[in-house]
Amino acid sequence: MFLLISIGMVFVTITGGINLSVGAVAALASVVSALASPYGGMVAVLAGAGAGLAVGVLNGMVITHMRILPFIVTLATSLGARGLALLLGHNDAVAIASDTSFANFGQGDLFGLPIPGLVSLAAIVG
Repeated sequence: MFLLISIGMVFVTITGGINLSVGAVAALASVVSALASPYGGMVAVLAGAGAGLAVGVLNGMVITHMRILPFIVTLATSLGARGLALLLGHNDAVAIASDTSFANFGQGDLFGLPIPGLVSLAAIVG
């Protein structure tokens, strides 16, 4: 997960931007994924990615259309995403459904290599 976040942050940093909401958005996406995990691995992955995408689009729209500094927008988004993650998780840890393919996606191996590592490698190459 940290490698995937780092890839995105490299592009933000190269363009001279700043994003303070990365950790909170990752936490929100994790909670959304865990809550969606009983519906299957693909649904959980798409739900988490969708949550992250929605917050990213919100950040981008506010920064570009309202012309508010990215530092201010992403700081506010960080607080909002953290609060929403806590609200959705009822201020407690959220367990994933262990009987779905989602658990295997995050902890399994493919061809003897960890699946999260392969996903990170694909993101770097792509």
